[in-house]
Order: sequence, then C-alpha cells, then structure tokens
Amino acid sequence: MKTKPCFVFDANVLISAALFPKSVPRQALDRAQELGDLLLSTSVLNELEAVLARPKFDRYLSLSLRKTFIVDLVPTAQLIQPQVRSQIVETKKIIAI
Repeated sequence: MKTKPCFVFDANVLISAALFPKSVPRQALDRAQELGDLLLSTSVLNELEAVLARPKFDRYLSLSLRKTFIVDLVPTAQLIQPQVRSQIVETKKIIAI
C-alpha cells in the first residue's frame, strides 16, 4: 500500500494563496491537496488567522472571503503540534573569490 505524501506550507505561502487565486502559491496548495495530505501546525494556523484579519488586505480580498479561505482550509488539513523547535544559527558570510 502506497502512502500519500505530506505537504507543509508556511504562513506566508498560505497568505499568498488566499489573496491571489491564480498565484504560484495557490497552485502549489491546490496541487498538494490533490496529491497528498496537508499538515498544518497550530502556530501556522494562528499566524494565518491573525495576518489575514489585517485591514491592509481588504484591497485584495474581503475579510469575509479571507475567513472563508481559513474555514475551507482547516478541514482539508491534519492539524499538528510539532514537538521540535528549530533554532536559527548565525553564520559568517562566506565570500566566493
């Protein structure tokens, strides 16, 4: 039995997918939902809800449609709570000669 692939998107990609229906992020989200399972962390969902509620996005899409995007997205995703947090490590800039 072949398992379906899992897909993870960050909040910025989901925001673009919500605001711009013909965008590459939206195409990627739609394709991922066709091919496999969407994994959505609670932190990404919270960020998505907070950012899409901002009035500055009214010129792209009504608040009602932005909320509908989230309402439609959640049932198609597996909500997860990651156990490991990644750490950002600063490195020195490498200059190629």
